[in-house]
Amino acid sequence: MSAPLSVSIVVQGRFHAFALAEALIKKGVPLKLYTNYPAFKAEQFGVPRGNLKCLPLLGLLHRYGYRWGWVEKCQALERLLHQGFSRWTSRCIMQDETDIVHAFSGVALETYRDLERRRRPVLRLLMRGSAHISDQYKELHRESRLAGAQVELPSTWMMHRERQEYQVSHNIVTLSSYARNSFLQRGYEEDKILRLALGSDYTMFRPSREVVDQRLARIRSGAPLKVLFTGNVSLQKGVRDMISVARALRGRMEFRLVGGVTPDAMSQVAGASELFELVPRVPESELPGIYNQADVFFFPTLHDGFAAVLAQAKAACLPVLCTSHCAGPDLITDDLTGWVLPTRRPDLFIQRLSSYDQDREALARQVENLWLIQDKRGWDLVADDFLTMSEKAYAGLRRT
Repeated sequence: MSAPLSVSIVVQGRFHAFALAEALIKKGVPLKLYTNYPAFKAEQFGVPRGNLKCLPLLGLLHRYGYRWGWVEKCQALERLLHQGFSRWTSRCIMQDETDIVHAFSGVALETYRDLERRRRPVLRLLMRGSAHISDQYKELHRESRLAGAQVELPSTWMMHRERQEYQVSHNIVTLSSYARNSFLQRGYEEDKILRLALGSDYTMFRPSREVVDQRLARIRSGAPLKVLFTGNVSLQKGVRDMISVARALRGRMEFRLVGGVTPDAMSQVAGASELFELVPRVPESELPGIYNQADVFFFPTLHDGFAAVLAQAKAACLPVLCTSHCAGPDLITDDLTGWVLPTRRPDLFIQRLSSYDQDREALARQVENLWLIQDKRGWDLVADDFLTMSEKAYAGLRRT
């Protein structure tokens, strides 16, 4: 039996990289995680210290540089954060023997250029957490104009850098059909653009039967439906549509938004605070209890590569209303587990929520469907898919 391929994951921040790394390590995969998190913090998320290489000082600069707006004002700092991290990663990886490098976009370019010059074949997988960066810019720029507010957009420098990363990678890994199609529509070959569906800790988010029965009783009682959103409350996530929906259904439903409000959405939220309960961001461990108290999950995002909260809500047996610009089309079946709707169509969200209100049994059936389906896509299955995908790509690389 051949030895398992070794994997190096390169990420600034956490995203889903830590959960994937932990799952791969549990399967016996030789793995190194290169991160700007301090080692003690990465260990708290399940990655053993022996599998870590960390650059925490750059991580601190990254965190506060973005939080305080320095990066947006200083392109030299943006270059330092991304080029510096990639060059450090490249030096480390060149000293190791690895078969696969799975680097997140924005911090891959220098590493992948150096790997191109290496005689030993190393598979270069680029993790793109969103749609093609040009599509991302287009959606956010449009929303900035419509809202009359400044939105954090990819810089011209970053857009050029990512396009170079697309070219130098053997494969680009996307997280949804929506994101994958954004590349295919721009002429990329199908074999180059892969899709890795994420998952959730379903054992954490799956409710007890008692919780489901309580939800069904609430729905059938005729009490106002409890509509939940979790995630950043921002223009990107569709805050203007959230407000339109909550205003139209005020008094008939109770809306709860759980997450931090981004600067671009603060004025919007401040002017509509009476329409919903706003709960500050909570640790992931507290989310299951929040999902348990809701009847419907809604997510009118304008642009998301995946949106992990959709997998969480589905595991929590909550019918989901979301847009097509995320993993919704991959996760949700219309009229069975929720509805997938077009972006910037609050009228359709209002229509679907009103239909739930008028036909409570239809909503109850979707809750029961979700309970029976038992969505068990956890990180062990994500890791299996990652290995199957990367082993196939690596075999193709060795044949060339």
